[in-house]
Amino acid sequence: MGKKLRAAVVVAILFGASGCVVPPRPKPQRYSASEFRSRFATLCLASPELPNDLAGKNEREDIVMSAVTHGLAARGYEVVPTSEAMPLWDAAVAAEGGIYDPLDGTLDVAKSARARRAALRQMHEKLGCDALVEVTVAVVMAPFAASGEAHWDGVTYMLPGARGLIGRTPALSLWIAIVDLDDEEIYFGTGGIQLLGGFGGGAFSRGFALRDDEEILARSQALALGVQKALEGIDPSVVGPESGSD
Repeated sequence: MGKKLRAAVVVAILFGASGCVVPPRPKPQRYSASEFRSRFATLCLASPELPNDLAGKNEREDIVMSAVTHGLAARGYEVVPTSEAMPLWDAAVAAEGGIYDPLDGTLDVAKSARARRAALRQMHEKLGCDALVEVTVAVVMAPFAASGEAHWDGVTYMLPGARGLIGRTPALSLWIAIVDLDDEEIYFGTGGIQLLGGFGGGAFSRGFALRDDEEILARSQALALGVQKALEGIDPSVVGPESGSD
């Protein structure tokens, strides 16, 4: 796990009582499953956002987006991959001369908004997309009980070595947001993916250890369950795995 991600997890442990490292957004849901599918039948995929400095980030991005694509296709959506959609975003940003201030690197909100609207129009005109799917893998805090079970974002996993303890532990969640052609968020759903560590040692000398890099986002069934939970608000009738091995 990269130094920046480890630092974020340490902050999460120290300040876990306050909740998520990245605060969740409200969950707009304006349409029934059938209405949503009829209005937004073709979805473009934006490049995903994963924790900073995650080892093997490009490979893990592909794994996450493959799972999200499968989940959307299983619900009857036509999915346009990032490889086709994102060049239109890049062109829109270039047309604005960039969207970050060249002196201090801050985001120019007005330029960003214009670029987003222009890119969405192009995605609709050139690719037939009705909406854009934005995927984030976020570090959050999962509460766990004395049973050792950690519950967050629709999933439950056993936290190693936590029996008899109560608290919060760092975990990964999948956030899926969908925006329409006016850049209005029309859907937001979350699904738990994976605990980021566990306790080891004896009853009086327990220590928390983070997972090794190769274990992060490496369990396909857990990721599939996270996708299912994140998309339940679109169509709860699609059944995925009942549990994921963490």
